[in-house]
Amino acid sequence: MTEAALKAARVLAATHGLPVTGAVVLHAGSNVVVHLAPAPVVVRVMTGTALLHADPAAWLEREVSVCSHLARLGAAVVAPSDQLPPGPHYVDELWMTCWAHVAVDHAAPVPPPDELGHALRDLHAALSQVPVDLEPLAAVRDELTGLLARLDDPRADGWRAQLAAVPPEAVETGSAAQPVHGDASLSNLLATTDGRRLWADFEDVRRGPVEADVAGLVDSARNRGLGDGYETAVLLAYGTVDAGILSAQLRLSALYGAVWRAHHPR
Repeated sequence: MTEAALKAARVLAATHGLPVTGAVVLHAGSNVVVHLAPAPVVVRVMTGTALLHADPAAWLEREVSVCSHLARLGAAVVAPSDQLPPGPHYVDELWMTCWAHVAVDHAAPVPPPDELGHALRDLHAALSQVPVDLEPLAAVRDELTGLLARLDDPRADGWRAQLAAVPPEAVETGSAAQPVHGDASLSNLLATTDGRRLWADFEDVRRGPVEADVAGLVDSARNRGLGDGYETAVLLAYGTVDAGILSAQLRLSALYGAVWRAHHPR
């Protein structure tokens, strides 16, 4: 799939007359990320995540629209490309979008917890101003149900029981709901070589409680073994959250991660 994604990204560049002499795969996981070097364009090709969405085009259109608004607001995000139409594009039976290339510092340490909490709070402040119609976070239940239905794993029944036990208020949109990243994690906050931290990969952007993103960061910190002190400092820096919704979201985040890894074992 990686080679197919690389080829499709090159075809897209050629279709738009963009010279590409050094296209290279930057990352291959649930998506394949291709730098169309020497142009400052990155193409993100849906591979594993495509099975989650009945209409990938509408899904990706929302992501590009949200990030375009965020970039105009000056938010710390990777912006859609201004060198190629950001898309979505459908090439060789693969869906893809185009983004501005940023030089990532892969050796950068994890951000201090107060910086991480403030970064998420600032992102939410910007997202609250984005006028894009979004799917409710409650749809994550259907997503998980679909993943479990396709999973041949002895743990699946236990995971279904865990999903059924998630209280409705943890995912249903209410008066406090707003656009949220949907996949907030340390991996999706990129450290750049010029010292910035930029949020990326808004493919799962939805409307729901902010605690969903806070839980994503806490779960990410736990997976990296950063310790209770780090987690506490992130929460203090972010500010007030609903403890009950956060607890339920933490369970949901851990469950989603377990089911996803069962589908995509390393």
